[in-house]
Amino acid sequence: DVIALEIPDTPGGLNQMIHIFGDNDVNLEYMYAFAGKKLGVANMIFRVKDVAKAVEVLKEKEIVPLTQDDLK
Repeated sequence: DVIALEIPDTPGGLNQMIHIFGDNDVNLEYMYAFAGKKLGVANMIFRVKDVAKAVEVLKEKEIVPLTQDDLK
């Protein structure tokens, strides 16, 4: 399982997300980006060791993961 997120396509946008995961002990295994339809954001896929924990952390930060329908 992976988590898809929209990250602000600005300097430090990815760094902010990595710090959210790191500060909450969510271990990243890998990540990659791909082009999306919206300007100003980067679509990122994150593979984490504990998906449930990562989703909980994101929910606390009011960050909503993308769904498969969002990516179509």
